[in-house]
Amino acid sequence: GISAATVLPDALAEQRARQTFHARRLGDKMGSLLTTHRVEKDRPFSFSVMTQPGDPLFEALELQAISAIKIDVEGAELEVLSGLKETLLRYQPTVICEVLPVDADRSDREERRCKVDALLALAQVIDYRLLSKGDDGRISVVLNADDLLPGSEPDRLLVPSSAMDRIMSPGTQAGGTDEQTPA
Repeated sequence: GISAATVLPDALAEQRARQTFHARRLGDKMGSLLTTHRVEKDRPFSFSVMTQPGDPLFEALELQAISAIKIDVEGAELEVLSGLKETLLRYQPTVICEVLPVDADRSDREERRCKVDALLALAQVIDYRLLSKGDDGRISVVLNADDLLPGSEPDRLLVPSSAMDRIMSPGTQAGGTDEQTPA
């Protein structure tokens, strides 16, 4: 039912570069630009793509507003967000993206921890907050990687700090362990 949409075949990242998109099969929905993503799997359908930061792309589109951005890039969320800093500062859209928890039993847990910490640092620089939904449906502000509980829903919201009052109900406090009720 969307009447005015344009699909652009661009791979967003932090910088313009030729990179390999790693894929197990044609149409692989779990493919990624990261060499560390699903390393246990054979990836015979990998191919080269050109990446670019999103900021120049969105500037060239001359948009009046951006209300939301959905990022589903199988582990490369930080790279995409790093290339969108100016866009996020200018338009202040809500961002829906996957941020995986740091599971203690995973071999890549330290890499995940570093990625989450870097994403949180970027969010702080652009004055955004990362929100997570718990199994009980309550929303909490993610302050560090340990706030992302194993087994929790991996889709998170990045919202401008200025929008927190609209998202969270009055009288609640932000904090990693303080749960919030959605407004």
